[in-house]
Amino acid sequence: MKQIVVPELDHFLREKVDKELQNYPSLMSANEKMLLYTLAAKVYTGEGYIVDGGVYLGGSTFSLAKGLADNIRVKLPDGKTIHSYDRFQVQESLIKHLQRSSTLAKIGDVALEKGDDFLPVVQELTKEYSEYIEFHPGDILDAEVPGPIEIAYWHVLKNAEIDASVFDKFVPHFISGKTIIVFQEYFFEGLPFVKIRQEYFADYFEFLGESGAAAVFRFKKALPKRAFSGDPIAKLSSYERCALIDQAAARTVVPDRKLLVELSKIPIITKEQGQREAVRALEDIETRYHRQILDAALPGSGESHLLRAWRKIAQKVRAEVAA
Repeated sequence: MKQIVVPELDHFLREKVDKELQNYPSLMSANEKMLLYTLAAKVYTGEGYIVDGGVYLGGSTFSLAKGLADNIRVKLPDGKTIHSYDRFQVQESLIKHLQRSSTLAKIGDVALEKGDDFLPVVQELTKEYSEYIEFHPGDILDAEVPGPIEIAYWHVLKNAEIDASVFDKFVPHFISGKTIIVFQEYFFEGLPFVKIRQEYFADYFEFLGESGAAAVFRFKKALPKRAFSGDPIAKLSSYERCALIDQAAARTVVPDRKLLVELSKIPIITKEQGQREAVRALEDIETRYHRQILDAALPGSGESHLLRAWRKIAQKVRAEVAA
């Protein structure tokens, strides 16, 4: 899938990806790590703190901290600059990655099982830049906000409750015309609530570009207080929410990503408009993205993420209708 970067950072991002970033054990791509490094090294001004929401083994943390260390132009705010939030507990879905030889080569012979605390591993991996990093283990909803926020990286928005609560808690601390927000999982088939909320408040954010599945925005202006009283997203109809997902899909110039984003409408349609309407929506997507689906299924191309996502969602909906 073609790699698109943030246009206004393009002259920085053309640089060769730093080998340390490339080799750091992470589920992030080298380009995504380079994006965070560049934001901290070239864009960050010291006016606010950096929020690192969703750490895993610290790929985002390391990238931001290394960039900050290379940023010699700024005076840093009081205390630690980067605030990293995670439960730091091994989830079953991560065990396979933790057992990869490339990961073990970096973390050492550490036997981590489901539920184990892996904060010590992350601290060891990022110790070179520990002077910049404050770790907040536990529920991000219980954690304190450090102060005004200049960069926010989100990989922690795994359900609608967290998404709404993080928005209410952190967005009031964004700096108008300054704060850069990176949504790690935006242009893909999951987490529809992230796209719906961001697009609902689109007038308050400027879309800067994309890198992999990540979307990058700048906070333009303060939201009205009513945006934080109750959850306006919960009051939207399924048709309104699907329209906002279409709005998100329109932001990417990569057809494969457009297809993935549109697939995130299907569970909403299935649940609230019925299975037959979901089948019609799938058929419409299949017609418009016929070439992308065919290309993903070509012999020798392997089973791409796009093809797996398409097959999983399409087969589930059609099986439910046939039952």
